[in-house]
Amino acid sequence: WRAWSSGCMQVARHGGRIPNRLATGAVAGVPAGALAMLADDPEADQLSGNHVVGAQMTVTNQSIGADVVHQGGWAQGIGPLTGKGIGIAVIDSGVANVPELNGRIIASVDFTGEKGPVLDKNGHGTHVAGIIAAHGQNRFDETSGVAPGADIISLRVLDAKGHGVVGDVIEAIDYAIANKARYNIRVINLSLGG
Repeated sequence: WRAWSSGCMQVARHGGRIPNRLATGAVAGVPAGALAMLADDPEADQLSGNHVVGAQMTVTNQSIGADVVHQGGWAQGIGPLTGKGIGIAVIDSGVANVPELNGRIIASVDFTGEKGPVLDKNGHGTHVAGIIAAHGQNRFDETSGVAPGADIISLRVLDAKGHGVVGDVIEAIDYAIANKARYNIRVINLSLGG
């Protein structure tokens, strides 16, 4: 349990220990039988559970129904859908060829005017592409994006600081439209604003 502020001194009085002090309190462990007494102690400012936290992609997929669509049976006569064969244009800072996207970045074009390979020097585009299409690389890796079978078309319009200009964004959109059939682009993702 976590005891806040002046409640830190009361933890020891109730048989607990403090393995980690925080700027506004401490992480504290107390025997189960003493928790109620500590909670009722008027000198303990606040208690809250030290709950387990983790990445929420699985919860995200469940909350939007992607997990059901991945399994199939969500509509009569329609089997599982994973985005396999569908091209998704990610107009962002580029997309790095990380293992979870391995082999599915089918095109990379840089609209920023920088010379050299199309790299994601910011990380945002790779993060977005992972939400869209990440897929675990082995049976122990449950990583799954919303469309884990989709192909990614990386259209870089943002620099290493995450900045770009509208003209480059429009040019990238035009490119996606012009190459719709070539890459089977059915979705354009723009997780940016100005």
